[in-house]
Amino acid sequence: MRTSVWPSGNITTSEGLHMGLADAAHFPLSSAVLEVASRGTSSGPFNTYCSTSDCEYPDTESLALCSSCESEAISANSLTCAFELILENNQNRSFDSLEELRRSVREFKNLSFVEADCFRPYESAPQVLLRLEMSFYGDLPTDVSLYPRMAPDQDGISRVKRGWQQKPGNDPGQFVPQFFETGSNVTNEGYLLFCATQPELDSISTISTSTCFTSTTNLSVFLQKNHVGEVNGTVSICRLGFCVRRYTNIRVRDGVPFGDSEDIKSFHTKDLTTDIENGTMFATANTNNATYKWSTDMQLRLGQVVRENTESDQFGQYVHLPAFQHTMHGNWSLLFQKISEEMSRVIQSSINPYASNITGEAYGAEMFVRVRWQWFVWPVAMTLASVVLLAATIRGSMEKEYLFKNSVLAVLYHGLDAEAARDGYGGKRSGTLGEQAMTEAARNTKVRLIRSEKGALKLKVE
Repeated sequence: MRTSVWPSGNITTSEGLHMGLADAAHFPLSSAVLEVASRGTSSGPFNTYCSTSDCEYPDTESLALCSSCESEAISANSLTCAFELILENNQNRSFDSLEELRRSVREFKNLSFVEADCFRPYESAPQVLLRLEMSFYGDLPTDVSLYPRMAPDQDGISRVKRGWQQKPGNDPGQFVPQFFETGSNVTNEGYLLFCATQPELDSISTISTSTCFTSTTNLSVFLQKNHVGEVNGTVSICRLGFCVRRYTNIRVRDGVPFGDSEDIKSFHTKDLTTDIENGTMFATANTNNATYKWSTDMQLRLGQVVRENTESDQFGQYVHLPAFQHTMHGNWSLLFQKISEEMSRVIQSSINPYASNITGEAYGAEMFVRVRWQWFVWPVAMTLASVVLLAATIRGSMEKEYLFKNSVLAVLYHGLDAEAARDGYGGKRSGTLGEQAMTEAARNTKVRLIRSEKGALKLKVE
């Protein structure tokens, strides 16, 4: 049994996107982070509706969002830093060199605080801005914090902190590790992860560019003064932009969607044409199969949604979850791939009035009888053989002459000639004869065995 089902997923109309999509994209971005934290896999090709337990859809192409990431390793020597050292008497010392800072930390015994502002600029992406803070008790560090600054005058919301406290009963100045802290979450690793995002203003095909940093330095190394300020990590620059995605082998079984997807066309500014309608600029992309169109206002709003989510306190807490770090292993491309898939599902959903439906087939339940022929043929063959054997036996019995076919009395009765029958039974040849009458007649009857013309034995009345 087949019927039609309609998944929302095909964006090929002249409009393409609706302004309300930006508001609907907040939750999918959060769910993308959580899904990567849980298993790091995709949940399905796109939005589907299946009225039965098994549905199949034709291959299709649609406007979507695609992601791309480039990564590089950085160290303290790759960063431009300004260091400030504060002594217990409130004297300040400023340094531009990491070696000068370390030499001063080893030299002074009355340290109070060390602060470092570091940045790594990028031409077409947000720069990495880091703040390092260290508190001292004498010449021993008691607290270390590393966190991002989203702007030169704005503290970051994700913080990795390492603290030490004095051992009870030991000499003053003997400290042990106390805790790692990320925002309000206590973790087991002193590593920092964060993203700085900017909506794309220079390209009408890209909605956002994010610079994501993964620290690979455990802050406990700052106990060793030769490693003070040693900040290492990986920077990934990830972009989200419009593209055409092809979906194939789409099937839904028991509510779980399966299928393959492939990004077949990424748009660049040179591939697009622009025009202004009612004061709004639109970008148009033509492919072999369809024409795609979106407004620059929609592009900027989607980029702002990505920025609000990736720079939110909730995002900072999510990416520092142990499950997320265990699944991602610092692979930001996996996260942004998932974000692009979730946002693609939003713009391909029924929330977007310009999304069209494709028709598939729903397979319903039907009753089928499965015959195990070996169990059917065997009894039928046995029955047929029995019938043939019975028929052959009957025919052979009819053609063969037997000495006694039934009881002796019946044979004697039926074998008597007419004259003997009249003498023995008083002339009766029909009607009912009792056993006593036949027995009395048999007492006076003499018979002998002779051979017939066929050589068979038969009774002969004398």
